[in-house]
Amino acid sequence: DDNSIYEANRKFSKKYIEIPLIIDTDGVKYTPLDKADALKYSLEISFQTNPESYDDNQIPMINKAVRQYIRKPRQ
Repeated sequence: DDNSIYEANRKFSKKYIEIPLIIDTDGVKYTPLDKADALKYSLEISFQTNPESYDDNQIPMINKAVRQYIRKPRQ
């Protein structure tokens, strides 16, 4: 684990902020590098293209419904 930047910054700032552990799919993460990797992996999974197929013909209908909803006066 290469925590050298983290450790150098911590020594210069003289502040130590305890970052809570992270529970990942393959176990508990304690080190800043492991926590960063877990966050990176989580974001990669969250922002993948939807594997389920969809009907392109419904896109205009959905866009129209959204525009109508936005234009609808609030009471």
